[in-house]
Amino acid sequence: MDSHADKARRPLDSTPVSPSMFAHFVLRTSDRGPLRDWYLKVLNARQVFENEYISFITYDDEHHRVAFVQIPGLKKAPDDDLTAIAAAVAASADALEDATKWVAQSAGADLVNALAGSVPFLRLAGTALGGWLLGKSALVAQGKLATRDGDPAFLEAKVITARFFAEVILPPALAQLGPLKAAGRTVFALKEEQF
Repeated sequence: MDSHADKARRPLDSTPVSPSMFAHFVLRTSDRGPLRDWYLKVLNARQVFENEYISFITYDDEHHRVAFVQIPGLKKAPDDDLTAIAAAVAASADALEDATKWVAQSAGADLVNALAGSVPFLRLAGTALGGWLLGKSALVAQGKLATRDGDPAFLEAKVITARFFAEVILPPALAQLGPLKAAGRTVFALKEEQF
């Protein structure tokens, strides 16, 4: 923090400066817009992707540096592991339901267009189902911990692993919805002789 004396010696520059080294991270929020806008300004960044579930911003040639996941009704980060896991699994289930409906509706109108998004669909489905299975294992582990049935270290590891997956792996998977819906526009745009 700058002291009063530091401010007197040098003027503070309010121009945003992009960091020279900054790892990717994901923020979960129930009000994505203001949070994203603040980071855009502070990091001197630009938005590179947004759908109803997630936004990505970057300030350099990386695809993204920060992701903002919209989770309706999200309150203060819960201390309860199962609540945090359930919220993330619910968000991924909603995204998978949306993707499945889109594929089903699109397949009737244009099967090739619908199938062009199969890789993003499978990424989303596999990650969402993995989160659901880990959530189930955390629920069982929490129950066993409560009744002192089993090795506490092993059971705690199950819960922590599921929460990590819910907070770190599931949020980026929600971004597969955009590529799923867009893939058909470009996958078959080139003619064979253009390769």
